[in-house]
Amino acid sequence: MASDQVPVVVQANSLDAAAARRAKKLVKASLAAIRSDQDEAVLEASADDFNGVIALATRGYRKFTGRVNVTDLGMESAFSLYVPANPFGKYLNLRVGLVPSSSGLKIDHVELGSISLPGDSSLKIAEWIINLLLGDRQGSYLISSIRSVEFENDLIRVRVRPIPDLGRRLSRLRGRVKLVRDDLALLGDPQTIRLYYAKLCALTLEHQMQHRVSFSVYIDKAFQLAASRSRTAQQAKTENQAALLALVLHLGSNRFETIIGKIRTGEVLTCRDNPGNVKLAGRSDLRQHFIVSAALQLLSDSGLGNAVGEFKELLDSIHGGSGFSFVDLAADRAGIRFAEMALDQQGDSLRLQQRLQLVPLEGLYFPDLSGFYENITQTEFEALYGDIYSKAYLAVVADIDKRIAALPLYQQ
Repeated sequence: MASDQVPVVVQANSLDAAAARRAKKLVKASLAAIRSDQDEAVLEASADDFNGVIALATRGYRKFTGRVNVTDLGMESAFSLYVPANPFGKYLNLRVGLVPSSSGLKIDHVELGSISLPGDSSLKIAEWIINLLLGDRQGSYLISSIRSVEFENDLIRVRVRPIPDLGRRLSRLRGRVKLVRDDLALLGDPQTIRLYYAKLCALTLEHQMQHRVSFSVYIDKAFQLAASRSRTAQQAKTENQAALLALVLHLGSNRFETIIGKIRTGEVLTCRDNPGNVKLAGRSDLRQHFIVSAALQLLSDSGLGNAVGEFKELLDSIHGGSGFSFVDLAADRAGIRFAEMALDQQGDSLRLQQRLQLVPLEGLYFPDLSGFYENITQTEFEALYGDIYSKAYLAVVADIDKRIAALPLYQQ
């Protein structure tokens, strides 16, 4: 069977500043290798680098765990995914073994639960699946670009042939993704989102001469419109989602338009996004943390939103960054909780609209930040908290969540 009763990987990798740095480094190195204009590029990574990426993934999705081990003989990878509510087993376990090869990628074995697959067959299946998903034979090009794989101690060294016409291929892939996005409209009707976006743009124009405008002015405008268009909890969820997406486009990051669909067209094409005078708790960065995290919650579950927030703060703690900030993390978690209520179909979506109309003030949905440290360096963070699984760190997170839970918006 493909599923088991016990996981092959029990303990998650620790996500600390070093793991966050390694994850970022591995992704950047991989992109640089396939984009290189040289005849051959070399990608070198350690087991810790891979486990840094896995630590981020497992932090974002708690049902997934994984581990990579590298020796001179090859690389062993093991992954477990919790899959409840089925009669066959609670966990989907996957083991993959890579061995050295002077010509291409060589998979030694693949085990899915108790099912064993030959390495060559597994590679062909993987190539077929990637080709099917990405089109334009992208899987074949990716796999054939690998010239050799070497292992030394805990390092893996991959020599790759840069993919020809990568820019053109990526452009075609983006076009394919946009067609699917527009056909499915997974995040709602772009025309509806544009309606909210236009209201926010008009508000920015109205307040452009003011030195400071509360984020609550925008929350009030967006959710007044949402309330006027809602009668049921399902309608409220749909309208609240459109309001949140318009807010993140205008006051968070317009890069979300790639996921949402084309919004900034016609009369709103010249709208000035991200106005610097709009503040939350007196700061524009906290406004961005709040609304971007709310949008990430909309796109996933709270695990991903929290993981992205922690990952960014851990990177900031490294030399050259702005430092780890529990204030920023509180804004992230407040945005996630706000989105959870806004998108609830059991009645909370309507209650959120009603309460925002009564008291559209920051203290309704944003916590007191006193006592939370900022600008914590990597050395200071590790000395005080160790990593994000320590009791000291989790105690601060619990304090943040307690303050958010006590806010008027979330009282029964």
